[in-house]
Amino acid sequence: MHRTFAQGQRGAFPLSLLTAYAADLTTCTHCGQPYPRSRSHCPTCRLVTPVPQPLLTGALRELLHVDGFIEYVRVMENGRFLVISHHNNTYTLHRLGMGGTREELVLFNGRSGYRFAIFQPEGNAPVLAVNPPGGTQLLLLDIGGTQPRKLTMLETATFRDTAVFAATPHHLMRIAGTWLMRGSFRDGLYVEDAIATAHQQQTTFWAAPHSDTIAGYHRVFAEVRYWLWHNGRSYDLPIPPLAVGESLQETAVAFAADTIAFTRAVRQRDHVRHETHIVDGNGRLIHHLPGTESSHYPFTTNPALPVPPFHLLPSTLLGSPDDILHAHPHGIIIQQADRIQAVSL
Repeated sequence: MHRTFAQGQRGAFPLSLLTAYAADLTTCTHCGQPYPRSRSHCPTCRLVTPVPQPLLTGALRELLHVDGFIEYVRVMENGRFLVISHHNNTYTLHRLGMGGTREELVLFNGRSGYRFAIFQPEGNAPVLAVNPPGGTQLLLLDIGGTQPRKLTMLETATFRDTAVFAATPHHLMRIAGTWLMRGSFRDGLYVEDAIATAHQQQTTFWAAPHSDTIAGYHRVFAEVRYWLWHNGRSYDLPIPPLAVGESLQETAVAFAADTIAFTRAVRQRDHVRHETHIVDGNGRLIHHLPGTESSHYPFTTNPALPVPPFHLLPSTLLGSPDDILHAHPHGIIIQQADRIQAVSL
């Protein structure tokens, strides 16, 4: 110590330590500076490093097996979940819990292709939004009783010839003209507020299943602009624009308690790459995960699993690329073509 600090003598720094230090470095996706992986954030710009969640190891349990196909699954705030199946031109609502408790409600007769969203206004029964194939109408039904009850009829805009709508726990989101509308029932009346602007046939979005959060993007000529609406505030997201010659093929969005993951498939000539950008509730970019041409995992879990890259699942649970994973307070719900399975934490 005396020779080092008082006399200024410096010996050779061990090569093994330098090698180990270099191997432990990672690069900040925000400012580009290297720093040790063991740090919780970048020391230059203070960007937080995401921490992987534990591996789920519980056994699979089958909760529901239906004739026909499962069209929609919604996990409610009380931990129960609602499943809509379609068989012989009949749509049926199944009310389930992790223990397998089951009730059924016949909704209506119709061909395949109907789309759905479920929300539960404060102090009211769950409401089902029904969108017919190829249409822009949204029929709202009270599904809290022994038979569905019509409440009102709305209309929304389209994106790529598909009606744009989604539901947070307590509200329905749709597009009316050039406005993004957020609506729910109060004292028996459906009431809406305009919360953000939209572009005609150029705006799409996703809603968080467990929070008052919406995320989406606008297409403005060849440009794609990502945005976030969270707890009453709107943010333009700093997700890097596409390079010249690139085109957006698909986007998947997944929500966690305080982060949102945008995974996009980007085509350049004959190659497609997948990349994930993660932002926080204030619209700040906190992480970037470059993907590979064969990385389809985030799309198979769209739209419900919180931040797919950081919630690790045994590969044996992903039986099919068509499986959809839903977060549940006690584990993961796996939606398959004709059955619902669960794995507990």
